[in-house]
Amino acid sequence: MSAPLRNDTVPSGLEVHRLSVAQYEAMGHAGVLQPEDHVELIEGWLINKITKNPRHRATTRRVRLRLESVLPQGCYLESQEPLVTADSEPEPDAYVVRGAPEGFEQRHPTAADVSLVVEVADTSLERDRIVKARIYAQARIPIYWIVNVEGRRIEVYSRPDGDAYAERTDYVWGATVPVRLDGAVVAELNVSDILG
Repeated sequence: MSAPLRNDTVPSGLEVHRLSVAQYEAMGHAGVLQPEDHVELIEGWLINKITKNPRHRATTRRVRLRLESVLPQGCYLESQEPLVTADSEPEPDAYVVRGAPEGFEQRHPTAADVSLVVEVADTSLERDRIVKARIYAQARIPIYWIVNVEGRRIEVYSRPDGDAYAERTDYVWGATVPVRLDGAVVAELNVSDILG
């Protein structure tokens, strides 16, 4: 898939129908979409999820374990579960939610509930840098990490501004990456521990 999605990527002469978040969720509740369909709603489009290889799975597990071990009270970690924004419902590899899991038994977390989103990128790097970054910036998620498996670094995006992040800082092998939640650094993690 080429990275940009938006309306201008629809081939001329084709009529397509974009979905709202409510329509997408209704399709799931009605059984039209099944878990084995492996899709997510991205900017109103029903998009196939990228197949995950063993390195992606292992790195996601390390991200989850490291983040869970340093989270303060009053928040928890979700992994590969729906996150609702205005026109999308991605399933990030990990994200930190303000509150307790019991508070989300009747609804999915929305961007307003989230302090940090993490995507693990190997084959999905272009999509994560362009499309996912745009979605998370538009949703005003304060911090977005891309764990760049091939590049052996963690790219930290901050200061959402319109449809992009105004700042990017890379943390390379051997460095520590700050875990910043709602403006405060709650811990630092070794990049090498996450990348393995």
